[in-house]
Amino acid sequence: MFKNIQSKLCKLVILTLSVRSEAGLRGLWIRARRSPKDTREIYAENERNVTRSNVTEESAVLADLDSREAINLEAKLVQVVASGVCEKGMLAFLTQDLPYPVTYPSRTLNFPYPCDAFTDGGGWIVIQRRAKGDVDFNRAWDDYKNGFGSFAGDFWLGNEKIYTITKSGEYELRIDMAFNGKSDYAHYDSFSIESEDYTETTEEYDSRYYRTRSRTVSLGYRLSIGNYDGTAGDSLRVNNGRPFSTSDIDRDTSTGNCAEEYNGGWWFMGCGYSCLNGKWGAGSKRGAEWRDLTGGLSVSFSEMKIRRVS
Repeated sequence: MFKNIQSKLCKLVILTLSVRSEAGLRGLWIRARRSPKDTREIYAENERNVTRSNVTEESAVLADLDSREAINLEAKLVQVVASGVCEKGMLAFLTQDLPYPVTYPSRTLNFPYPCDAFTDGGGWIVIQRRAKGDVDFNRAWDDYKNGFGSFAGDFWLGNEKIYTITKSGEYELRIDMAFNGKSDYAHYDSFSIESEDYTETTEEYDSRYYRTRSRTVSLGYRLSIGNYDGTAGDSLRVNNGRPFSTSDIDRDTSTGNCAEEYNGGWWFMGCGYSCLNGKWGAGSKRGAEWRDLTGGLSVSFSEMKIRRVS
């Protein structure tokens, strides 16, 4: 069945955009296999013939089958996921149940992930999403390592998966957020995390014995980000270079446990400034915060996504 659907998809060029919302746009992407001229002609033909309902004015259907067959195929593909890679320039096919299509890579990775095929040219692997607040992010190390939640709602992809992706090449990071009814974003031109077992050895002077000694520090899933641009503010900068912390593995620099205070794992320096995995809806600098945007309150939507830099 899946191969049959894929063969039909290869005959189509479809671009359908759903109603915009804080949760973003939805779609199942496929590669465009037509020239720009063909695409314009198909678009014009379908504009004349396809009845468009429940679709915004910016939406369009581009297909080289007749309109009825395309509509029938759309109905059959509601529960189908894509196979291949998530990359910039993908076109998308509307689905109804998931915020984004789920990609099952065929070669390099052995786990699925959501692919945002719409934002800023598409090709974004979504690693975190919070829109409803119905998933508990107050989790231990192993949960953050392996991932939790649902691609249909709120989730954390998993630190081990994020590490596996970013070690394969150069990636950028985009974070989309909503606060007080307004959408903003933060973009970093590079993003990666180290392995779970990553350590660094430092030299420290021991005044008791008047000598220098070596000390090995565990820095599992340490964060590395590049230059910032965007509208939300650079609230992740202070966390750059920090290892990941959870309630059961505390690696922040404060005297307390920031993950316990925020009820969520993050790359903490001290407690504060940013933690998009914090307690949903909490204030007093203890929630899903992005300080430059929220001033210590919680965002009402967040989505972290990474894209390979060509």
